[in-house]
Amino acid sequence: MLESSATADIFELLGVKERENTYTRLLAYLLKASPGLRDRLIERAFGSSVLPATAFSTECQTSLDPENIPDLLLEATDEAGKRWVLFVETKVHASEDLEQTARYHAACVTRVGSDERVGGVFLTLKGADPKHGKVHALSHKELATWVEDHAADFAVNPMLHGAASAYVARARVEPPVARETTQLKALLERREGLIPRLAGAEAIAAACVTKLPGWESWAVKIQGHGHANPGLLFRQAGWLGPEKLGTRWTRGNYNLHLEIELTSAATWRIKLHLETEPYLPQRKLAAVAGHEKFTAMRDHFRKLLTDKLEPASGWKPRGRKLQIATYKLSVGPESTVAELLAALAPALEYIAPLVSTALAKVSAS
Repeated sequence: MLESSATADIFELLGVKERENTYTRLLAYLLKASPGLRDRLIERAFGSSVLPATAFSTECQTSLDPENIPDLLLEATDEAGKRWVLFVETKVHASEDLEQTARYHAACVTRVGSDERVGGVFLTLKGADPKHGKVHALSHKELATWVEDHAADFAVNPMLHGAASAYVARARVEPPVARETTQLKALLERREGLIPRLAGAEAIAAACVTKLPGWESWAVKIQGHGHANPGLLFRQAGWLGPEKLGTRWTRGNYNLHLEIELTSAATWRIKLHLETEPYLPQRKLAAVAGHEKFTAMRDHFRKLLTDKLEPASGWKPRGRKLQIATYKLSVGPESTVAELLAALAPALEYIAPLVSTALAKVSAS
């Protein structure tokens, strides 16, 4: 549904309101236009707003090496010809993945040859702490204050000024809170904020982590046949393998998780998936060396698990390649957060030990 012309901002008009890299790209242009804003970012990363450098460049998605591509990279060269670099990893709803900040910091040190000439900023909705101690946290709300402080630098460019103003307005929207009495559809219908459709799902995920001990939960956008709905993923310790998929599949590469797609349907389902990490669709997986071994592992896991599923548990085996089993919840968008948690608890409590046992067996075989 389109917003009214009176309320739609530039992100809504261009259809890019739900993309994290939209805000990263905007930040890159703002840094190019405003030395003052650039100095604020440098001060956060290095502890001083003054670098012994005269030439700066700012780019998005610069490849430090094949494995490390930070969202934004600001580089400078001092009078002695030495290079300085500052990277920004941007998140709105997501969490840090696979020690990103540590990997990016190390790759930047290799790039410039000195730990002292590398700075890092982890930009998130709430100013979450990065996993690497030498990278500094920054919230979108604080960044919005900086952008507003330097608004005069963008006034000469109406498009940039409009985008900056829209970003400030979005960044100041408080993220929703999923209280137990909150109706789920109220969280999923949010239209404001940096990533409106996932903000409510992220709030639900946070409630699940608090109320369901032992579970990690986070919000994702689940894409299907022409749609993209907010969703939740759940995982316990050990369900993500220690190895990452390269050109050859190895036994330590797997990703087990539970998934719920938050739709307008009256009832929702939990789906148990076993995939590679990162996920590859079947046609691409077929090109990876050793993919037959992954298929064998998945089939072995499926049999071990589904043989243990009791009909009375509500869990049903599935025959789809990446989908192992499903559970029909008694809740949907009309339910409250408390009702969702009450429905999830027994379903997760039942399936978790079965998954962990089956995974241990196929990993050891």
